[in-house]
Amino acid sequence: MTLATWPVTVTLYLKQSDYRERPERTVDAFQVDHGPALENRATSVPTTVISGTIQCRTAAEYTDLLEFYQDDLRDGILHFTRAHPRTGVAAQEFKFESFELSKVGGILLHEVTVVLRYFPPVA
Repeated sequence: MTLATWPVTVTLYLKQSDYRERPERTVDAFQVDHGPALENRATSVPTTVISGTIQCRTAAEYTDLLEFYQDDLRDGILHFTRAHPRTGVAAQEFKFESFELSKVGGILLHEVTVVLRYFPPVA
């Protein structure tokens, strides 16, 4: 199955002052009767959670991003490819964890707060 590609009409950049990145801790814990919980990795595929703000400079750019999220990604459930926001490496795999219009500054600026899950290539 081919992954959807980030729309060329929407910026790839996240606002630098809001950018956050953290490795996802995927651990299953089992509480035993005595002592600390036993922990195991839940998956062997590490993911990274990236959050930040996309600044759409026009209403049309925001509309393109919203249509990509709602139509192409079926409300964010499908994976897509885009350049990594920190490294710039092209065609990396992502999935939306959240999408929120956080600020509207007239027709010239729409800020969308997103949380993306990054899936690094498996070697």
